[in-house]
Amino acid sequence: MPLDGAMLTQVKHELEGALGSRVDRVTQPSREELILALRSRQGASRILISVNAGSPRIHFTQAAVENPKTPPMFCMLMRKLLGAAQFTAVRQVGMDRILELDFLATDDLGDPITYTLSAEIMGRHSNLIVRRSDGRIVDSLKRVDTSMSSLRPVLPGLTYTLPPSPAGRLELLTASPREILEKLRAEPRQIELSRRLQECLTGVSPLLCREIVFQTCGQVDARLDQIGDRARFIDRILWVADIVKGKKFTPYLLLREGRPMDFSCLPVLQYGFSAELRELESFGKLLDEFYETRETQERERQKGQDLIRLVTNARDRAARKIAAQEKELAGARDREHLRRWGDLITANLWRMERGMARFTTEDFYAPDGGEVDIKLDPLLT
Repeated sequence: MPLDGAMLTQVKHELEGALGSRVDRVTQPSREELILALRSRQGASRILISVNAGSPRIHFTQAAVENPKTPPMFCMLMRKLLGAAQFTAVRQVGMDRILELDFLATDDLGDPITYTLSAEIMGRHSNLIVRRSDGRIVDSLKRVDTSMSSLRPVLPGLTYTLPPSPAGRLELLTASPREILEKLRAEPRQIELSRRLQECLTGVSPLLCREIVFQTCGQVDARLDQIGDRARFIDRILWVADIVKGKKFTPYLLLREGRPMDFSCLPVLQYGFSAELRELESFGKLLDEFYETRETQERERQKGQDLIRLVTNARDRAARKIAAQEKELAGARDREHLRRWGDLITANLWRMERGMARFTTEDFYAPDGGEVDIKLDPLLT
């Protein structure tokens, strides 16, 4: 989802409203989520940090979550480090998807110390890293050793470094529109302009790039040579940059058939009448509603799959039992006839010789007392 650098700029602006608060409680509902409960004179708030690959995010939350009975080790460490710590600063690394939260605490000797929580919202590479003011890593939600990444291991005691960023990309807030156009023209490839725009800029999502192209050309799959009005293209880029600089974002939830399909910090027109655009009060409520609804749908889908798997296993087990019983029934279909032959063989063992293939004897079961010819296996005793 488009939780890009532009969206994080507004999330940062909302988090600034809690500066000066103190950490009241730290909880870890799941292995990849952490919740910081803050309290100040203005009231209480909670910051959710999720590094789950499918839903990485950071924002204020009001969602009720169930915590494990025994807190994980990382949660216990955070309670030790941030107990009653003061939330002093929040900043974004350029237009990248990294928010850094500073907390003023005290160490074991009672001296003041600043801990920084780096929330890296980067898909499957998302992580929450805690470091001291000297840059030394204390711990992280996801530990990365050298076997997992030789470029950037994340382990306690190592020096924190920023994630490597693609070389040559321009920042939306610092680059001029003409620089962006020159960058686009530098590699004229026959691909969609929105995709090329995302390759040139940092901090913009595919949705935002498609919207810039759509509001310029009237279609999302236009190419660079199809831009008729370059002045309008420049105007749309300036429009997004001005909104980011002025923090004038508005949280929008995109719905299709009443179900959330996407979210945005700008009015999205590219879907036309196929999607409904609903404005919300804050980005915290927007992300809460979107991910809570999506996780509910995912849980329902998972439960449906579990039920289907349960029914399928029961059906296959019943089918195997039926097949075994049918095989047993087919083998016992001549049981009475075979029993009579067995009695005749047992009664005439003294007449039989080794290696016989057939044996003819009187059938004392037959009413007329006739003879019966029994086929034998010469290999059996």
